[in-house]
Order: sequence, then C-alpha cells, then structure tokens
Amino acid sequence: MIKKISALIIIVSIFVILLSCSEDTTSPKTPDIEITNPKAGFVWGDTVEIQVRVSNTENLEMIKLFIDNDIDSTIIFEDYIYPFNFNWNTEGQRYGKYYIQARLYKTDGTSTKSEIITVTLSPCPVYEEDLQNFQGIT
Repeated sequence: MIKKISALIIIVSIFVILLSCSEDTTSPKTPDIEITNPKAGFVWGDTVEIQVRVSNTENLEMIKLFIDNDIDSTIIFEDYIYPFNFNWNTEGQRYGKYYIQARLYKTDGTSTKSEIITVTLSPCPVYEEDLQNFQGIT
C-alpha cells in the first residue's frame, strides 16, 4: 500500500513538473496604442497625416500626440473621438528629425504610451531606394 501511494505521489509530481515547464503559447499582447502612419523615415509636404490605432477604447478619455525635434517646444494635438487622425502642419517647421509619440489617457487616470517614431522632415520627397543607390556628389 505504501509503495502504491509513493508511486502515485511520484507520478503526480512528475505530471505537475511537466505542466509547469510547458511552453507559453499565448500570443504577445498587442499594444493599446500604436502610430500606424507615418512609418519611421522621411516625411515631406505642408501637411503630414498621423494616424493612431487604439486597440481598446473602453474608458478612453483622450489621445494626445507629441511631436518634438529637441530644439523647439513640443507640438501637442488632442483628440477625443475615434478615428484618431492628426494633420501636422509642417509649414514653417525646421527640416530635420522629429520624434512622434501618442499617449492614451483613460478615465481612471491611467495612461499608455506608444513607441516613439522617428521621422525626418524633408523639403522634398526622399525615397529609401534612392538613398541606397546614392553614390555621392561628383
């Protein structure tokens, strides 16, 4: 009888150990907020459309968009209604790098930040394939 109980305890212990070592197959959590346009890279024109995707609008108070070039003060847009699209008027802005981040604010006081997107404001269109083939000025 004692041998049967010991064997049963060993089997149950092995089963528990195997279950605890199983691989986590859950998919990674989708961010609550994400900038879907523009992608990192070059932007140009008098207006740049910025699109923000929110995966959960429950208890959503507002979305704030921050654009900063480390020289001038931060440009802030606010939106309270879905879809969250912002038109950044770049007329008169300095050419160069800008960092764009969206922040989601909920009614319970919590907030979530998107990843920072780095764009370079250019006076004319710049295409990645052109940069890859650039040989320099002769």
